[in-house]
Amino acid sequence: MTMRTPVQLGPVQETLLVPLWARAREADENPPLLNDPKSREILEHLAYDFSPLDAARASQLGCCVRGAMGGVVTSDMSAPGRGGLCLRDRGCA
Repeated sequence: MTMRTPVQLGPVQETLLVPLWARAREADENPPLLNDPKSREILEHLAYDFSPLDAARASQLGCCVRGAMGGVVTSDMSAPGRGGLCLRDRGCA
């Protein structure tokens, strides 16, 4: 049995779990927008009720599209001749 870590966050801090949940759920889609099996592994170790998010398909898609686009931007900026790697904060964007 997997040992679960209790999660005790305030309402604002809880929003940080939404992208993690979205990536884990998207990994189960066929085909997924992005495949992040590590997010599913992390979720399995958290003692947290994600059921209120089950009906939030739009949030799931939004988080995953932003994540996929961030990967495209980062890959494009790191291409030869582009001048380096661009990392940006995508926390709530």
